[in-house]
Amino acid sequence: MAEFGEHPFARRDVFVSGKDLFMKASELVEGETEHLTALTQGGQRALEPVLRTYLTRIDWEEGWPVQWHPRDRVVLQNPEIAFGLPNVSGVRTEVIRGRFEADESVDFIADDFGLSQDDVQAALRYEFWLRSAA
Repeated sequence: MAEFGEHPFARRDVFVSGKDLFMKASELVEGETEHLTALTQGGQRALEPVLRTYLTRIDWEEGWPVQWHPRDRVVLQNPEIAFGLPNVSGVRTEVIRGRFEADESVDFIADDFGLSQDDVQAALRYEFWLRSAA
């Protein structure tokens, strides 16, 4: 994929959808607008408006990627937090799932970790989504 240069992932316009990585292509392809290129699909083009709701954004600080949100804006992965594992406010989602599967209520888990019930539910949705994808 020579059109993206030597370091295609060191750009701000990288998006994730499931196991696929996309990059904005509009600035690189003259006359085309709102297109993405699938980096994991041999450069196949995709329409951004169609995929927008399925893409997760990578957060950047000072020109460097620092974290990404694998499913929604609540669960995140950041190598500086929880060893890069999926977490909500520093609490690993697998820990929240384990407590829930041990018959603890969402209310109790939220109170114990200082999270909102919505945060706990987002973590559980993420964990059960992972399980169904496996």
